[in-house]
Amino acid sequence: MQKQLLFLIITTTTLCFSQKKKTVLKGILKDKLGVIKNANILNLNTKEGTFSNDSGNFSITISVDDVLQISTIQHHTKKITISKNIFQQKNITIKMHTKSHVLNEVEIKRHNLSGNLLIDIKKTPKDTISELVNKMMDGIKSMKLDEIMNMPTGSDEIHLSKSAAPGIPNVFTDGIKLYSGSIGGGYEKKRREERKRLEQKEQFPDKLLRDFGKHFFYSELKIPKEKYYHFIEYCSHTNVEVLFHNKKLFEVIQLLKKESVSYLQIINKK
Repeated sequence: MQKQLLFLIITTTTLCFSQKKKTVLKGILKDKLGVIKNANILNLNTKEGTFSNDSGNFSITISVDDVLQISTIQHHTKKITISKNIFQQKNITIKMHTKSHVLNEVEIKRHNLSGNLLIDIKKTPKDTISELVNKMMDGIKSMKLDEIMNMPTGSDEIHLSKSAAPGIPNVFTDGIKLYSGSIGGGYEKKRREERKRLEQKEQFPDKLLRDFGKHFFYSELKIPKEKYYHFIEYCSHTNVEVLFHNKKLFEVIQLLKKESVSYLQIINKK
């Protein structure tokens, strides 16, 4: 009996000392414009989360080697590993970087317009090519099928009546492929994909609200109306956006219900 009791005491003591020491870290979030409020701060190790207040301040429980994830809609997500130095100081200032959005290029051409609509309409050149094509199409539509098939081939259209020689590449289509693939095509494709991804991320909260309805978020999940975007940002550490775009709506609902419980606990504490 004494041996068992001694073993139990030793085991309990070992477990107590083996646990990581914890402390409360206080910090402030800033960017080049000033403090950042309503940012989501999540301890990825303990899954404990909090938000920065109107002054950019926050506090969260940490241990050495914990990883904090800080995210907002307007800033790039940042991860910070808690070092011994940070743990001992118990205070930190975190600088965030604002997201930059790439806009489509706009070409501005010179014109001779005066600003007077009545005068400028007369100066605006007519699209003669478009008018010519429309007249040709109207003429072809009025012709019978056999008349179209028996139309004579012009000297500049002989190549259209003959089959292309085998093995000779189409210069026009191959040229298009060469241009798009070799001369800046890869870079432009990446820019388009990145622009599309950013647009989807920005539109995600509104699209989610539109598809699931206000009743689901405000009544069933009990998310305050003014905190809706805050709640969606809180869920950003999950894969809710991926699930939504993949039409896995049942899993999205389950995930939102689960996250709403911890979110409401956090904001109610404040």
